[in-house]
Amino acid sequence: MLEMEAQAAYRIATKNRWARFPTMEDPRYQAITTDKTGFLRPMIDPKFKIKSGDTVFTIGSCFVREIEPHLEAFGCRVPVRQFPVPWTEMPLGQEGVQIFNEYTAGTMCQRILSAFGKFKYDLDAGLEMSDGAFRDLLLQHNATPVALDRLIERREQIDTLYKEMKNADVVLITLGLIEAWYEESSGVYLNRTPNFFNIKKNPKKFCFRTLEYEESLDLMDKAISCLVEGGVKQILLTVSPVALLTSFTDEDVIMANCYSKSVLRCVAHRMKNKYSEVDYFPSYELATSFGMSGYQPDNFHVHPFAVEQIMNMMKSAYFL
Repeated sequence: MLEMEAQAAYRIATKNRWARFPTMEDPRYQAITTDKTGFLRPMIDPKFKIKSGDTVFTIGSCFVREIEPHLEAFGCRVPVRQFPVPWTEMPLGQEGVQIFNEYTAGTMCQRILSAFGKFKYDLDAGLEMSDGAFRDLLLQHNATPVALDRLIERREQIDTLYKEMKNADVVLITLGLIEAWYEESSGVYLNRTPNFFNIKKNPKKFCFRTLEYEESLDLMDKAISCLVEGGVKQILLTVSPVALLTSFTDEDVIMANCYSKSVLRCVAHRMKNKYSEVDYFPSYELATSFGMSGYQPDNFHVHPFAVEQIMNMMKSAYFL
């Protein structure tokens, strides 16, 4: 709990130019149409700056894939974008880089700890048979089944890629969801929902978890601590504005999604306040301020125009 003297609180509020929620006359409100439709652009005081030529290692949910091309356009090196994924291993129309999507604090923590030698995936972790080939449940849900030797080879290649995190100038983490699948037999979080028939055949092998605030905070604290101890000096956290597509809880997915993002926003806030190396960028706040006009017709992916505004704000705030 943050506690301060009453007079101190008044002094802070008086000095904070942005303490009041913006009206349409406020410079933080950006009108985009003549009928006063617009969005809100939060004012931020960045902890660090990013230079053209810096290596930015990205990890997180599908929204981080929207960020990466802009980072390259700003002159950054983005290692994940350079990883070769054969087109045969992703569905038609999807970029190979989407294979790296990490959705929960559990999967992100595993990846980060693994990159620093503090976690090891068992060979049989996250394997699922499919018509003589294997699905890798540690990867994005649309990854195509492959032969076992190729799956092992690809995992080794991905492990090598993630080790580049140690030398990154910036690690950018986009938190996505709190609904997670966990493989009890190997002790790993999965990025892909196990096939129902696999669950039926092995009912004790998997479990579903909602990573509440305490669990999500603990996992991200371990991940951030690992990065900081490993020498990473600039870590930028964001919360993905891309909605939860399907919930495995008994709530309407609209409410489940709101709860998920709220938990992760609180986690990001705590990490920013705890670590001097960590900052928070409000992509979630900007995107959702558009209302549904900031989303594509599917209502859960962010509209390219909104992505552009988000990245313009990131560039003006963080880039030299």
